[in-house]
Amino acid sequence: MYFSVDSSLLPPAEETVQNKETVLKSFAYILRNAASRFVSLRVFRLENDDFACIVENTDERKAQLILEDIRQSVKLSGFFAKGTCVPAAVLSSRTIQEIPMAPAADTIYEILLQMIEIAKKKGPDGICDSFQKELLKSRKNQIVLLEPDTTYINFLLPHFKQEGYELKIYRSGKELSSAVDYFMPDLFIAEAMAPQFNGFELREKLLKIPEGQTKPFILVSLRKDEEFILRAAELGILFFLRKPFSREELFGLVDNLLR
Repeated sequence: MYFSVDSSLLPPAEETVQNKETVLKSFAYILRNAASRFVSLRVFRLENDDFACIVENTDERKAQLILEDIRQSVKLSGFFAKGTCVPAAVLSSRTIQEIPMAPAADTIYEILLQMIEIAKKKGPDGICDSFQKELLKSRKNQIVLLEPDTTYINFLLPHFKQEGYELKIYRSGKELSSAVDYFMPDLFIAEAMAPQFNGFELREKLLKIPEGQTKPFILVSLRKDEEFILRAAELGILFFLRKPFSREELFGLVDNLLR
């Protein structure tokens, strides 16, 4: 369950001098009380002052009963404005399986944010508890670029923004090596000769990760000798761009791979 805490939860200024932090703590207190009554409930406060609750080993019906319990506590509490509503999103493991690709954690978070907006449009205390394909339409394709050369980064970055892609840049493969353990983008573009952890080594690691095995992978380099081509073939790298390449060459390939 995901709860959005915004100005609608704050009491009118003339009725109380409580600041937002006090109200947020009050809401967290209500959630913790719910957690004490429902053993499987865990509460997390997020960076943007929203809250998430994870209910383990339960079904959607029980999750909604817990949600109603929390809402009643909010309405009976004196900490919130009269008539306060609590829009919520309920995302179950069954619902996640409806997503056409294995979602990364940040993708699930984006979906929850959009589900909250749908819940708000449903009226007071609205609930959004079903996944809709439309939720993914606004998500930008995420691309990881492993490139140590600042000149190429400066050349590519504005073009990626113009094309509507979300680009994560790594100048060193060492940092990227750790990142792929918990984050999987839609496409990798990697310099074959990047320092510390190059494009070949990145591909080798991805082949050991089930989700990474099928991710589109573009290798870029100034080299294109026989040894280089053989190593790429051994790793199943099908797409290669030799530097310098044009904008049309790159995005023609990227668009085809992410279509």
